Amino acid sequence: MNILDRFRGSLIGLAIGDALGATLEFKAPGTFEPITNIVGGGPFNLKPGEWTDDTSMALCLAESLIKCNGFSAADQMERYVRWYRDGYMSSKGKCFDIGMTTRESLESFEITGEPFSGSTDPWSAGNGSLMRLALVPLYFSKNPELAITLSGKSSMTTHGAEDRGAGACTLSQR
Repeated sequence: MNILDRFRGSLIGLAIGDALGATLEFKAPGTFEPITNIVGGGPFNLKPGEWTDDTSMALCLAESLIKCNGFSAADQMERYVRWYRDGYMSSKGKCFDIGMTTRESLESFEITGEPFSGSTDPWSAGNGSLMRLALVPLYFSKNPELAITLSGKSSMTTHGAEDRGAGACTLSQR
């Protein structure tokens, strides 16, 4: 199986899981009946099969890795900004869901051009960068140490608290 097939499989799995889970997004465990089908709805009133920011950002990252033939934090951020501002890679053609930490990092990047714009405040370290993580180690699977390093760096574009988001991305590869 070649790298593009692996990317496709990973992204299809992510999009399906995201579309399934979007129905329950922001709900507390135990406050809903289990779902067994992709039904849409949820806080964004999605149609069945539509995905959230998690898949949109993963698609941007995948395209960046392939088009740049490797890791480029600046290119990733440029693609994330296109998603945020223009709906690039969104299932609805617009950005309808974005975490505060991600939004702040993208707006900072637009002003400064610094691709590692994720907040370093430990209290702002959400799980947003974990949602797109699989693609970096997949792309760099032949070099595990580089995969570990770049997983953390990829996280730091939007979530810079090394002991939280970036650290979790790095540790998940060990």
